[in-house]
Amino acid sequence: PSEKFDISGNIKTNGEIKPNGIAGQTNQVLTSNGNGTMQWASPASSEESSGSGTWGDCGVNSITAYQPVGNSNGTYNDEFGESVSISGDYAIAGAGDDSENGFLYTGSATIFKRNASLGIWESQVKLINPNAANLDNFGNSVCISGDYAIVGAYQDDEGAGLDNNGSATIFKRNTTTGVWESQIKLVDPYAASGDFFGYSVSISGDYAIVGAYQDDEGGFSDNGSATIFKRNTTTGVWESQGK
Repeated sequence: PSEKFDISGNIKTNGEIKPNGIAGQTNQVLTSNGNGTMQWASPASSEESSGSGTWGDCGVNSITAYQPVGNSNGTYNDEFGESVSISGDYAIAGAGDDSENGFLYTGSATIFKRNASLGIWESQVKLINPNAANLDNFGNSVCISGDYAIVGAYQDDEGAGLDNNGSATIFKRNTTTGVWESQIKLVDPYAASGDFFGYSVSISGDYAIVGAYQDDEGGFSDNGSATIFKRNTTTGVWESQGK
């Protein structure tokens, strides 16, 4: 044997393993420091199996349990988790650079629901821009509230001759089927190219607000704006209330 202790076969022990006399701490694992010796260390953060995001040490903030969720059919540079929102047992995560249905960086937003029995967050649906195109960045901003969700696509081209004016699409959960259905695509009533309408979004009850931080208003360049929409409870239509 070339070493002081050389075993050919299995090792079984009912005692402790103490590299350099150190027993280690709870949840630590044995690692190599690269020169052939072992040491105890906390597990390194690992990439989500679907290829979209990493998790670090949640214990830093006294988080005792977590469940990573990922982009279904995720791939490089999706930027899944670029925007997130949660309401009750539902959560939504945007992936502004996700390439879907043959489009490049069109974007997406995935809704998850917590299984109350198992405590697991399960993917419900991947939402995409109703009339998607390259570089829409749909999912750059998201918000969910009750049975409604809103997803911004600030580089969406909407309207004849307009470029990057942006949009925000509202989805509603069908309480009978559980399906999230597209309700309306909101645009700036006075849209112009480069407004980036939909760069920020929020929804609460019958109201939604959409930001356009490069909107030109009052003779100023890129001073920005935010438009409020209200759902008409009689017709179900989301109507602009004012910029």
